[in-house]
Amino acid sequence: MAVAEIPTLPAQRIDLTTVVSLIREGRLDLTRNPRRAYGTRTPPPWSGNLRRVEHLFGRGEELRRLDAWLSSRTPALVVTGLPGIGKTALVAGWIQRRRPKASVFAHELHRSTTAAALLADLGGFFHEIGIQSQGSHLLTTGALDFRLLERMLDRDPPRAPLLLILDNADRAAPEVVRLVRGPILALARRRQLKLILISRRSAEGILRAKTLPSVVDVLQIGGLDPASAVAVLRSEGFTSDPAIRSAVAAARGHPMLLRLAAAGGTLRPEGLRAILAERVLRTLSRPERRALETICIFRRPIPAYGIHRISRAPAGIVEDLRSRNLLEQTVAGGVLVHDILRDALLDRMGPARLRGLHLKAAAYCLALRDAPDRWEGIRHLLAAGRPERAAAILDAEGSTLLDSVFVNDVRELLRNVDPTRLTLHTACVFAEARADSLRILGHLGPALLQYQHAIRECERARRLARIPRLVRKMAFIERCRNRYPKALGYVVEALARIDPRQDPAEAGEILRETGLVEQALGELSRAGDHLSEAVDLATEASDLGSLARSLLALGSVETQRGNREEGLQHNLEGLRIAERSGNLTEVARAHIVVGTAMGELRRFGESLHHYEKGLAIAKLLGNLRLVAYGTMNRCAALLDLGRYAEAGAPLQEAVGLVEILEERDTLAFLRIYEGQWEMGLSQWSRAVRAFDRGLDELRKCASPIDLARALKEVGGFHLTQGEVASGERYLKEARAIARKARNEALLAEIDSLSGVPSVQDTPRISA
Repeated sequence: MAVAEIPTLPAQRIDLTTVVSLIREGRLDLTRNPRRAYGTRTPPPWSGNLRRVEHLFGRGEELRRLDAWLSSRTPALVVTGLPGIGKTALVAGWIQRRRPKASVFAHELHRSTTAAALLADLGGFFHEIGIQSQGSHLLTTGALDFRLLERMLDRDPPRAPLLLILDNADRAAPEVVRLVRGPILALARRRQLKLILISRRSAEGILRAKTLPSVVDVLQIGGLDPASAVAVLRSEGFTSDPAIRSAVAAARGHPMLLRLAAAGGTLRPEGLRAILAERVLRTLSRPERRALETICIFRRPIPAYGIHRISRAPAGIVEDLRSRNLLEQTVAGGVLVHDILRDALLDRMGPARLRGLHLKAAAYCLALRDAPDRWEGIRHLLAAGRPERAAAILDAEGSTLLDSVFVNDVRELLRNVDPTRLTLHTACVFAEARADSLRILGHLGPALLQYQHAIRECERARRLARIPRLVRKMAFIERCRNRYPKALGYVVEALARIDPRQDPAEAGEILRETGLVEQALGELSRAGDHLSEAVDLATEASDLGSLARSLLALGSVETQRGNREEGLQHNLEGLRIAERSGNLTEVARAHIVVGTAMGELRRFGESLHHYEKGLAIAKLLGNLRLVAYGTMNRCAALLDLGRYAEAGAPLQEAVGLVEILEERDTLAFLRIYEGQWEMGLSQWSRAVRAFDRGLDELRKCASPIDLARALKEVGGFHLTQGEVASGERYLKEARAIARKARNEALLAEIDSLSGVPSVQDTPRISA
């Protein structure tokens, strides 16, 4: 058993000291309860794309150079050398052998790798090592706001050094090169991380020459020394000294030439020159070639069972290819081919062969249940030239697929689809999907324009049945931007365009959006009626996603009307149905809404638990709005629990996210949170200023009910501090608004506070 595999067996990470403590009579006994040794710590995590190196021959001087660089003040290192000389193996073997006290993120670049994809993976790694704020920023925005990231790193420094490894840096796209030259190298200069670039070209081809002397060190990798080359061949089973000397002289210390020659059974110098070009590929059997070609079309390492399913290769063929050094395995268990062999195989495959492989890969991915795998199947369909079939899957699965996939993957794939080569019907589907991805990312203005474009495409294709759904989504955007009259106009138009008998599910969605607009306007009675009708229509259509959304909205309205227990029951039912539907976005939203309802019932511990679960799923998907609302309400729960020291970081993170969304009323509510936070830290004068800023903004843009609730809470805070006159003034204003809106439940809450000093709950906003 390799030591690198041991931490993947138990449920928790264990260090080497703990492993040694589990040895009993020469065997590793994992049935014993692992106990962490005194004074030890969990080792920093490594990225799953790190290659696994069983043996590292020679390279003593190079390992010492890497050790010296890691302990030096030089932020970046370029490891360069001939193709196949062992650059990646050296860096991976150094990490696995020396185990540096750093969190390692390894990423293999391709020509198709975008800056957004690199940042998204980096954001996911930040979450894995516990740097929440930076991870949320990278996961949700897809673009790097360098100044904001600098402030985040200053406030929330990593617990362990960060080591960023970018393989195949010479193949990076121009936007990735600009990202590395600019923000990433600047972070390395600030000693926030250490950067290793693995490249076939010299450092000047990747980084600007003027930065090299003071910022970048260069490690040139040469061939193995004769003793190490002999050790490589002997490890492959060769014992003939004359043949070994001849092969060492011909290969000139090139590790890949030595291994492939040994695996191919030829050690003659004349055979070595043709190994990489033709000899290896000519000696492959048809199943072996199919297996290698299958691996080449995937963007990331693929598990062995996937290769067998797609290529129909016999069992054991993956191990045979690994034994011949034609495959490499990652620490996480996936397999991949060296980029030299990948290029050779792709160059020899014609367009028809590539399309056929992509079709087989699509069939394999679409047969899986997980949404990311199914989305990968759509990518293969587009690569195979089948956009009509991809559009049919998107149309059939509706929002469930898009809502359960990381949004940056959706955006990057749809960006490469040429709309001029699509049929009118297919163009309608992809135009709506692009708009959905922009909406999920929080780019509401561009999403609104894209929905308008999708409506024009539907009119051209005479797909008029799709238009009500697009208009309803436009109403959602206008409601989020506090433009309630426009939102109401859009839902009225959508209702006029749809026949509930032909599409009851979409009719229920439009009624749900109508109820939410009426809720924002303070018309809770009419909103409750429309939402009850939406629940009936979703039940009739057996649409679990629509039913979950309608129940959550109805529960929020009932909570605002004072029926808190009834509202919580609606929300819990919505959560149960969302989990049955498999729509991860709805599951995240349901957890946030249930947390809000429990917070209204002063069950703050349970509400915090639901917020954290919903927030974790929203971050996984990259849904900016849900991440913002989950972070904001989690901050509210921490404030209600009196955990003011913990509430500061999520409060600042929520402010940054809501500023991206440009929701003025939500940002104003965060000012109220800031005031309560300052009050908890005994900074009453600063709290009053924050309250005033938040209320001034809410008077300009918020719905009447939200303004009245905020006034009630601020009035209660003033009463708690003994400022009765100020508190009564705020409560009087809140009472006037609630009376005008005929909200008896809110009036009762305001009357119960008048002249009674008590600690108030933080106002929450439902997602």
